[in-house]
Formats: sequence, C-alpha cells, structure tokens
Amino acid sequence: MKRNVKTANHELAYFAAYVVYIFYEVLSYSRYISILPNMVFITIKLTIIGLLLLSVLLFKTMSFKELIVDFILFTLGIAVAVQSTKGFSLLIIVLFIMCSSHINYWKLLHVTMIVLFLGWLFVTGSSLIGILENRTYARPVLGLTAQTYGFNYYAYPTMALFTCSVIYLIHHRQKCSYLRLIAVFLFNYFAAQVYTTRVYLWALTAFELYLMLTCKWKFIKLKSRIWDLIARWGYLACFAGTYIVYSNYDKSRPFWAAANAFLSGRLQLGKQGLDNYQLSLFGTEVIMSGNAERVYGNVSTESDYIDSGYLYTLLAYGIVFSLIIILCYTLVFRYLYLKQEILLYGWMGLFMILNIVNNYVLLIEINPMLLFTLTAWKERANIRKKVPRVRRKI
Repeated sequence: MKRNVKTANHELAYFAAYVVYIFYEVLSYSRYISILPNMVFITIKLTIIGLLLLSVLLFKTMSFKELIVDFILFTLGIAVAVQSTKGFSLLIIVLFIMCSSHINYWKLLHVTMIVLFLGWLFVTGSSLIGILENRTYARPVLGLTAQTYGFNYYAYPTMALFTCSVIYLIHHRQKCSYLRLIAVFLFNYFAAQVYTTRVYLWALTAFELYLMLTCKWKFIKLKSRIWDLIARWGYLACFAGTYIVYSNYDKSRPFWAAANAFLSGRLQLGKQGLDNYQLSLFGTEVIMSGNAERVYGNVSTESDYIDSGYLYTLLAYGIVFSLIIILCYTLVFRYLYLKQEILLYGWMGLFMILNIVNNYVLLIEINPMLLFTLTAWKERANIRKKVPRVRRKI
C-alpha cells in the first residue's frame, strides 16, 4: 500500500463517492433523517452509484482478468441485492469493494478521518445552533445523562470519534509522543463523559497500549505463527463462536444470567432475535427498536436490538452474504499480516473482537478495512513469495 501516489481521475471519482457516502451515513444517524425528505437520501444513493461507475470507466489500464473479476463481483452484488431485504445498501457496499482495488488506501484512510470528523462537527454544530434536537438519555447505572447533540442515539458519534482517533494515531505512528497519546486519550475520555458509551474509550486505550508495545517498545512483532493463525481463523472463529454463545443462552442458569448482566442484556436480546427470525440464505427483514425508539418513539418500554455485528449480519443479510463478508475480512487480515502492517493488523483485530458485542460489520465509514479486500486478493501471491515461512517451534 503505497503512501505517495499521484491521484488519478478514477481515484477522484471514487473519493468523491466515498465522501458523499460518509456524509450520507452520518446524516442517516442524525436527526436530519426526520427533517429531510426521503427523496434527498435516495438521490444521494443514486449519486454514489453514479460516481462509483464513473470510477470504473475512468480506469483505463484494467487487465482482462481484472475486468472478469469486477464483472463477477458486480453480477454477484446485483444477485444478492435483488434477493436481500437490504438490496440498495448491499449494492453500494459491493460497488465500493469492486472499485477499490486501484485506490491508494492511505489516502482513503485519511479521507475517512477528515470527512467523518467534519460530519460529526456538522451535526453537532447543527444541534448547538438549534437546528437539531439534543436528545438525552438517562443512564441510571452510570449515574449520568447521555447527550446526543443532533444524533438519534449516543453510540454512533462515539464510534465515529473512536475511528478518527485510531486513524490519526496510525498516520502519526512515527511521531506519536506520549503527550500526543495522552491528548487523544483525553479527547475520547471527554467524549465518553458526554455520550456515556465507555466501550470505545476502553478500545482506544487498548489500541494505544498496542501501539506502544509494537512501535515504541518493540515488544510485539508479527513474526510468530500465532499471529498468522489469528489472521487466518480469527474472524471465522468469532463469527461461529458468537452464534454458538447466543444460541445457547439460557437465562435460568446463573452463569448465563451473570454474563448477560455484564454485557448489558445483549445475550438475551440476541437470543430473542434468533427466536424471532429464522436463518435464511439471503436474510430477512429484522425490525429492531433500541433506546431511541423506547424513549422517543411509540414502542413498548422493552428494547429489541441485536447489538452484535456477526449475529445481526447473519439474520438480516443471510448465510451467503455473511460467509462472503467473513471471507473478505479474513483476506484483509491475512494480507495485513503478510505486509507486516502492524498497526492496521491490530486495528483489524480490535474490530474483530468489538463486533461480537457491537454492530458495525458493514459500516464501512467506521470499519473501512473491508475496502482492502480486492487489494488483498490480488497481491496475496506476490507477498507470499517475499515473506519467509515461520518455522514451528517444537
């Protein structure tokens, strides 16, 4: 993944689509979703698709093999989109993956950080000047009140700021002084005080510790076979393990009751989702109501939200698409191991764990690593030749 490459026309079209997509996602998680007419969001989606197709047309040096691969991906995307209840959204994700094989990913990560942060600022500023409602949620367990400042719920802005912070640290890996690390931590600490979601503060702390262990103190290097095994099987193991745990949850047993309480009721809601929706090849419509609907909507006092990326993807998008996504993430994870991209590898591993109890498997503005898929697939053979095999220690 080269860092300094002149931006070509097809990249400009792709980045334009990506910028529009990030703003679309931020707006859809904000109170603008209830202010702007639905036609605005449909027009934005069509604009994204048009820019992505333009990116394909502007790329002039595509080989016959690459053309066949892109055609297969596009056909697969159309087929899955038609069969799935999430058709339009799935088609856009497939197009982003299909068009990303010739994109400079360091630029893409930089664009993600800047546009996501600007989107957060835009929504927050809209709330501060009175355009959008500042929804509040009581958190009795924490003794705090969550503020949203223009967003529907307090989790999304925390995720967005966490992603911006991680990309910032990755881009400044060589200049990450302890003062800079403390500043990033304090920024996320104050965000946690406002939005009251602590899991991303813990995740940011874990990533900063990982950065120090790998880049500053050189205690961890991706040369052990264990890192290769994690890259090969980690996502599949988390996916299968999540399904096994949720499907075997039994609230009458003390162990499961304690685990459910520790995970803020996630196990019970996940089990409820499995009981309500049957597994299918192409998914089913999953209707969820979280705390936003419970407090501000006309729903019952009980939340019904599957807060696990693996489980929700399996139910809503189906077995076929879920296995394809797991394969994509595995390809990228393995690619990062072979390239010895130690911080991106750690970020990928952190996403792998967080998606067990958080739902952003397909939020590519929060989890842009999925867009590395075709690069990982195309370069895997060349990288293997350069990387010596690690001998097993007996």
